[in-house]
Amino acid sequence: MSDIFYMKQAVALAKKGMGCTSPNHSVGAVIVKNGKIIGSGYHKKAGEPHAEIMAINDALKKKNLLNGATLYVNLEPCCHEGRTPPCTSAIVHFGIKKVVIAHKDPSKKVDGKGIKFLKKHGVEVISGVMEEEARMINQPFLKVSKYSLPFVTLKAGISLDGKISTGSGKSEWITNEISREHGHKLRDSYDAIVIGANTVKIDNPVLDGNNGKLFRVVIDGRLSTNVSSRVYRDGHVFVAYADTASSKNIKKFKDAGIKIENFGKNKVDIKKLIQFLYKEFEIQSVFVEGGGEVHGSFVDARVVDDIYFYISPEIIGGRNSISVVGGNGVKTVKNSLKLKKVDVSRLKDDILVHGVINYY
Repeated sequence: MSDIFYMKQAVALAKKGMGCTSPNHSVGAVIVKNGKIIGSGYHKKAGEPHAEIMAINDALKKKNLLNGATLYVNLEPCCHEGRTPPCTSAIVHFGIKKVVIAHKDPSKKVDGKGIKFLKKHGVEVISGVMEEEARMINQPFLKVSKYSLPFVTLKAGISLDGKISTGSGKSEWITNEISREHGHKLRDSYDAIVIGANTVKIDNPVLDGNNGKLFRVVIDGRLSTNVSSRVYRDGHVFVAYADTASSKNIKKFKDAGIKIENFGKNKVDIKKLIQFLYKEFEIQSVFVEGGGEVHGSFVDARVVDDIYFYISPEIIGGRNSISVVGGNGVKTVKNSLKLKKVDVSRLKDDILVHGVINYY
């Protein structure tokens, strides 16, 4: 079997941890000896053993000797002491003689040091196998490592003519049940979800996630939403407001024990907001699922990294109906956000379009 074959197994394992490992990365590992997989594992949660250790333990549990084996892992093994011991030391200790990685870990604590440690101790290292596929798994981690900013995804269910609701504000349901379930499950890959005040007022959403750790962020410039709304049901929520909020409304939110922060004069500054989310709450990935104006504010700020649009084969029409992206928009077409790595799939009658704007 080729290196690509075994790396595919490691990448598939890494995907199992997506949405559960933040602020760590998603990593899978496979150990091969004499052409057979003798151990495998993936990183399940921050603070728990890394993928390499999980794979080593799996091999030992099955009474396999690791001497002379090859380890396949989608990210450079760590070489520092954190919540868990360094993986590189375990690799050397158990006699693994070859490590195949997809790409280097760009974080300051690693950044090639793991590779150097392994080579220094006689371990052969091969890098660059299935790098592009592996990088796609950890885009939030890679962006944070480079820019100290969270990865931003824009998601919307829209009609064929780009509308998210009628002029009277009716939007249930534009897309089919399969699309809605797919979008709901997608939330689980993110640290935080962002909506606007109108969504709170009109839909009164719960904004839950299957993994139970989804941080809720509401953009409410005037602090005009009802503090008894379901989105404010516990402390796992944060509200961004602006100077347009009255002192009465500020007091109302503070008295309710809801975390709030001012991010601008006339409206919320999106760039400052996402910087704050990372610095204050270690949010590495943001799922924007608001209305047209919230979407427009993120697009205008040029902070969107990829999009998921669920398109229903229907036309709503109407000059007063709501478009998926509001805001100011661009003055010329050449300045529009360009999608790359576009993937189109069918969800029964709906069409899902996923495209990348920034690739890290």
